[in-house]
Amino acid sequence: MPSCDPLRLLLVGLVTTACGGEPRTATGSDEAAKAEVSADRAPATDAKLDTNNAPKVDEAPGVEADDIAEAEPSDALIFSDAAGLQLQSLADDKRTRLHAGAIHLCRHDVRAGVVWFFASEAEGAPKLSLHAIDLEGDRKAVEVVRDLPSAADGLAFKLDASTTREMTPFDAFGIGVLVDLSGAGKVARFVGCGSDVYDCIETYEPTPVLYPEYEAIAKAVEKATLLDAAATKTLVARDLKRPAPPPPVDGRIAGFDETACEVEPDDCGKTRTLPGTGLSLVVIANSRGDLYHEELQLYDAKTEEFMPLSDPTKRSKTPHATSMEIERLWVAADGQAYAFDDKLVHLARGVRAEHVSICGFVEPGPELTGVGI
Repeated sequence: MPSCDPLRLLLVGLVTTACGGEPRTATGSDEAAKAEVSADRAPATDAKLDTNNAPKVDEAPGVEADDIAEAEPSDALIFSDAAGLQLQSLADDKRTRLHAGAIHLCRHDVRAGVVWFFASEAEGAPKLSLHAIDLEGDRKAVEVVRDLPSAADGLAFKLDASTTREMTPFDAFGIGVLVDLSGAGKVARFVGCGSDVYDCIETYEPTPVLYPEYEAIAKAVEKATLLDAAATKTLVARDLKRPAPPPPVDGRIAGFDETACEVEPDDCGKTRTLPGTGLSLVVIANSRGDLYHEELQLYDAKTEEFMPLSDPTKRSKTPHATSMEIERLWVAADGQAYAFDDKLVHLARGVRAEHVSICGFVEPGPELTGVGI
């Protein structure tokens, strides 16, 4: 995990901010909340859901639904694919399209019960828009900010001088969008550049200066239009006071072979529970090239069986030949499914969706980023 970079405080121009986690709330001590990135423009006729011209969805058994209300309010995953922003039921795989178009960034703000996303009319469009879907309301997409540059790839909301909700970790984007709701409402630059992937800063002294291409993106962000500051602030500030999901519990498989863990031998055999599922992640191997790699499988402590992350129906008394890395893993609140990277996996029925970008479960459980990491 990156360390907290004081430089970023100067770049973002916030009184208080946080390091790590997503989304984050800065309120003096800046407690962490939970939540990913890229960008282009969505149709202005947002409030009406156009299901007639949508591409057919054939990756899963379900099809599009004309009435969003038909979708179960819980036990569903929100993700984007080639057809747009989708909601897929865990019970029967039925898909409801929430928004058509190219989706570039999606965040489920669990605290507020809102899905925020960047969208454009098509891949490669020069402009994008920020939209919101109120999962506690009619679930129809509403355009929030218009005419953003397609290169904007981060998101935050400033409620007042000491409260900013960051939806994207600052090491995961270059130039993003800060929706400033502390006054009448405006759109400002949100500078991330918190990792070597984003080389944004030309000089640091006497004050940080962006490279010209990043400065151009930042200036374009500042020219975007905020459509309804009051309504947006109501959504951002809402707190549903959901009970915290049960935390994962760490453990270890006694006597596990450590030879495959080249960097951290002690991590081999470490486990971390997926609350509600009866299963755990287990470290099978680790290594380091340019980055640290942690290879994982699933483990059932009761039966002492291993399963690949991509198919929990395949059980073995010994580790499988293939393990997987994860960037993030989401667990459904009822424990019947989980999602990681680009897949939705049901414990009893295996992979139910793949090649998708995960936003989160409507009723979310814990999120994990690994075991030893």
